[in-house]
Amino acid sequence: MNREAIYAALWTQLQTAEGFQTVSRRPILPDELANVEQPALAMEELPEEAIQQPDGTGGKRLLHINLAVYCLRPAGPLASFESEDGTDAPTTQLNDLLDAVEACLAPAAYAKYQDLGIPLLIQHAWIEGTIEKNPGYLSTQCAAVVPVHILAYP
Repeated sequence: MNREAIYAALWTQLQTAEGFQTVSRRPILPDELANVEQPALAMEELPEEAIQQPDGTGGKRLLHINLAVYCLRPAGPLASFESEDGTDAPTTQLNDLLDAVEACLAPAAYAKYQDLGIPLLIQHAWIEGTIEKNPGYLSTQCAAVVPVHILAYP
């Protein structure tokens, strides 16, 4: 298995997500970003799992990644920028960015799985689990963490 090729393929795919000023392969914290660098998307490699085949021949690897999504909400009291219909809620931009991440990781229209362009190495990459969101109610910083999994061949 070529782990570096897998993580590089994910990073390349994430760069196609619309709306981001910064895309990073290393974990970053929002206070490390200048305002002009936001919205930002960063990936963090997490522990991986070895999955043995029932017949004992070979196995697969399940790689876990967290994606951090950062953006700034308009400054000022919340009531000063929220419209009556809620279209300017603090989470509006954050939701749009999450949609962009989801869209870039979706399989092609003709495909069942997202193989990140390397089908001999990756069986599927997908979002699964709880997406944690901080809408920036206590500051102007909004953030979300998106759990991504990649099932790879050994």
